[in-house]
Amino acid sequence: MNIRILQGINLKNSVTTIKISLDKKPNVKLIEEIKGYHPIFLKNYQIKENEITIQSKLPHLWQEISKVLGKENEKELALEIIGKQIKSMSTISILNLADQMNEEITPFLISKGIITSFGNTKFNRQYSIGCGKKSATTISFSTTKDSQMARQIQSDKYLTNRLMDRLKIPTAKWEDIKSEKHLKQIFDDYKKPVVIKPTNLTGGRGVYTKITKIEDAIYSHKEIAKMIKGRNGKIIIQEEIEGDDYRILVVNGKLVAATKRIPAFVQGDGKTTIKELIEKTNKDPRRNINNPTHILKPINIDKPLVEYLQKQNLNLKYIPKEKEKIFVRKVASMSQGGITIDFTDKVHKQIKILSETLAHSLRAYVLGIDIICKDISKPLTKENGGVIEVNTMPEAYLNMFPVLGPQRPEIAQEFIDGLLRDLNIKKIVIIGGDLEDTKKKIKKLKGNTGIYSSNTVYINDEMINQNIPTHEAIQALKINSYLDNIVLHYKNIQEVEKYGFGFDQIDILYISQKHKKALEHINKDLIKKTIFEK
Repeated sequence: MNIRILQGINLKNSVTTIKISLDKKPNVKLIEEIKGYHPIFLKNYQIKENEITIQSKLPHLWQEISKVLGKENEKELALEIIGKQIKSMSTISILNLADQMNEEITPFLISKGIITSFGNTKFNRQYSIGCGKKSATTISFSTTKDSQMARQIQSDKYLTNRLMDRLKIPTAKWEDIKSEKHLKQIFDDYKKPVVIKPTNLTGGRGVYTKITKIEDAIYSHKEIAKMIKGRNGKIIIQEEIEGDDYRILVVNGKLVAATKRIPAFVQGDGKTTIKELIEKTNKDPRRNINNPTHILKPINIDKPLVEYLQKQNLNLKYIPKEKEKIFVRKVASMSQGGITIDFTDKVHKQIKILSETLAHSLRAYVLGIDIICKDISKPLTKENGGVIEVNTMPEAYLNMFPVLGPQRPEIAQEFIDGLLRDLNIKKIVIIGGDLEDTKKKIKKLKGNTGIYSSNTVYINDEMINQNIPTHEAIQALKINSYLDNIVLHYKNIQEVEKYGFGFDQIDILYISQKHKKALEHINKDLIKKTIFEK
C-alpha cells in the first residue's frame, strides 16, 4: 500500500487529493457507504485498477483508513477510525462549516495516527480551524476560548451549585452527603421527592430521582458510592424540581438554542411487548451509532431500565395498549435514548439572561445549561424551576438537530464566526527561486512570518527546524497561532505537482508565466491574487 497527499489546491483540482495504491481493487461499496455519511468525508473519488483517488478536506482521516483497506474486517476498522477522529454530528457540523468557509482544517496534536490520553482513551479529535493567528483549536464544541475554570467547574456538580449560589441563580435546595450517617441526619430536612446523584459522572449515569423514603435514599447512596469508587467526587442530595428537562446552548455569550429533552419511551400497539417495542425503536437509522451522523442513541436494556419499569409495576413482557406511552427511563438524557424538541423561540427573557450570565461568568465560549422547569416561557422561580448543571463540552447536535421542530445548523456558523472574527492571516505561495528571492518578495510583510522552504521551517528569519517532511512542516506553520503570515516556497512546479499548493485558499501566488496553464483546473476564486513572473 502506498499513499500520496496533494494538500489543498493542487494542479489536478481545487480540493485536497489523496491517492491510495493498494494490492487489490478497492471495495467500492465501502467507499460509497462512507461517502453517504456526509459530504465532509468525501467529495468525490475515482478508481482505476488498484488505485483510488479521493478528494476530501480530511486527508488525515483517509491516511488512517488507507491502512485498513483490503483487510477482511475493513468496514469495522474504518468505522473505528472514524469514531476516533470524528465523534459526532457536533464535530461534523464544525468541520463542514469550516470547509464551506474555505478555512483550513488541521489535526492539532499529531499529523497521523491516534494518540493515547486520559488513561486508555485513544482519539484524534482536536482540530485547528483556520491557520496561524486566524485559528482556534476545537474538540467538538469545546475550544481554546474556554477558560480552565469553566472546565473545572462544569465537571463537578458540587462546584457548579456553589457558583449558582454565589450568582443567586435559582436552583433547588442541596448539599453534599458526607456519609450514610449524615444522609440519615439531613433527609427529613428536604422536601420530597429528592434526587441523589454523583458530582462527576455524565450522561445521567448514577442519577437517582423521585426518592421519598430513607431506605431508597440509602440504597441510591450505596450504588453511587460503588460507581465513583476510586474517582475524585462527591454525592449530593437535592430537592427534585418539578417540570420538563431543557438544554440551553450559549455560544460566544449568546443563547442560540433551547431544546426540550424527553426521556426514552415506547408507544404501544396492543400487540407488542415493551422489549419488542424497544428493539423496534432501536432500528430507527437515526439511532445507528455506527453511522457518525446519528442524532439519536439506542435505548439499552439494562438494570436501571428494568428497575424503573418495576417501580411502575411493569416488566419487559408487558404489552402496552394501543397508543399507551410507557417511559423506560427516568432521566431525559440523549445518551440514554431520549428525544428532543426545539423550544428556542419560547424561552423567557429572564432565562436567557441567566443563561448568558453563567456563560460569561465562567468565561465559557460554549456552554450547555440544563434547566428543569414547568414553563420555559416564564421566569425561573422557586415554584417554576431552576438550573441543574452546566457543560463546557456539550453535544450541541441535540440543539442543532432536534427530532421535532426547526433544525439549526447555523449554530456551527455562529461558533466558527465567533472564533475567527477580527483575526487575520496572510497565506502566500511562491514557486521558483531560492530562499533569498522569497525573503525579498515578502520583506514588506508586517507581523510575525513563518516560512517553509526545502523541508525547513523559519520564523522571522530564524531557522526553527530542518529535514522535516513537507506536509508536517506546513502543518506546523498552520497550527502556529503566533504567525501573521505563512509563506510556502517551492523550488519548482514539480514540487507543487507532488505535494499540492498546501493551502485551501491563497492570498498571493507567485508563479512563472510559463506555468499559467497549470492553473486551469483550479477554482479562480480560491487564489485572490496571482503574480506572474518571467
